[in-house]
Amino acid sequence: MIASGVHARNYHDYSLSKAYDYISDMYGASELYFFIENAEAIIDGRPVHQLEPEPMKKFSLFKLFS
Repeated sequence: MIASGVHARNYHDYSLSKAYDYISDMYGASELYFFIENAEAIIDGRPVHQLEPEPMKKFSLFKLFS
């Protein structure tokens, strides 16, 4: 979810467009729409879309020092 954290005092100084541009540039438009649609679903009281978790890769400290 993308949120602004904006309060009434600083509303005019903030815009979500920079965050939207960053996400679109880094991850693509489909990921941006995923976040926007989930935010709208939360506001409307609908279920949010969830991604399937990816298994974590095994990590070993010994590989760092070898």
